[in-house]
Amino acid sequence: MVTGNGKQRIDVIGDPYHERIIFKRERIMDMRWKDTPEPPDVAYAIPECRRLLLQGELEKAAKLMDQATRDAGYDKWLDKRPFGVEFPRLHPRLHSVMELLLDFDEAENSHDYLRYLDMMSGEITVRCEDGKGGIIRRSFASFPKDVVVQEFKRQDGKSFDVTMRFVAPGGYELQDDFGEFVLVDFHEMYPIPGSSVQVQTSADSCTVSLAYDPQYGTRGYCCSSLIQTDGQVTEHKSDDFNGYITVKDATAVTVLSRTNKYEEDYEHSLAETVLEDIRKITGTYEELLEENRAHLQPMMERSTLNLEGDWALSAEELLQEQTAEAWS
Repeated sequence: MVTGNGKQRIDVIGDPYHERIIFKRERIMDMRWKDTPEPPDVAYAIPECRRLLLQGELEKAAKLMDQATRDAGYDKWLDKRPFGVEFPRLHPRLHSVMELLLDFDEAENSHDYLRYLDMMSGEITVRCEDGKGGIIRRSFASFPKDVVVQEFKRQDGKSFDVTMRFVAPGGYELQDDFGEFVLVDFHEMYPIPGSSVQVQTSADSCTVSLAYDPQYGTRGYCCSSLIQTDGQVTEHKSDDFNGYITVKDATAVTVLSRTNKYEEDYEHSLAETVLEDIRKITGTYEELLEENRAHLQPMMERSTLNLEGDWALSAEELLQEQTAEAWS
């Protein structure tokens, strides 16, 4: 599921007890060189390439141009797509801001598991019933406040535990496979060459800050998150690329996150400035959601979607249909 406000965006992926929230922001990208390389001299190969294309020999034509590009000394500027055809390296390349991994206690008798998006408010809901009182997680990107708002609860209002891991680019022990799998975007957490990363946690916050390689100027960004809960924060710690926060015996956890990017004069201390701005935001989750609905709904009501059938079912209707199929 995906939601956003034009600047901030989150992708929500997971299962009832383990969630992965991928944070993105407009034009967050990694510079791959300072001075743009001159284009390779491959003009001599174009007539033969045209001839092969006219004969339907598409793969041969592509490989001909790949070889001509290599012969011109462009080996280091080539990337591959999954099907093996090479092409000039993309510059700059987009990457994720950070990822938030959530872990909840699993329970028996998990059922009525749903994930859906309310187009009128931009809210993503993930919920299920189980033997411990169920789980409901809601999130949206606020237009008026320019923050991502998340709330975690049990459906019956009882207490729960949750572990949160905030991951900066480079925080996973993953190889940078961009050159081999440029079409696959779930590896957008690769280490950023030459960057400086700083992750800090407190009992109610986590900041992820990245300053790009100084050869490209003083560019950088930060994603600051404020955690509001009636539970007990039993642990908070961080390392070079990760922040960890554990909350126990909470009936609700709300997380407010904002990503700011800077094209010049960036320094890690700005993450704390952004966090202090988030602390000034008032209102409950419901109040912030209704504020967002008031902004988004009039625009959405000017749009129509006709699926020519009984596709537009509510969450309750989906549950009824799912239960009926299970018993039929």
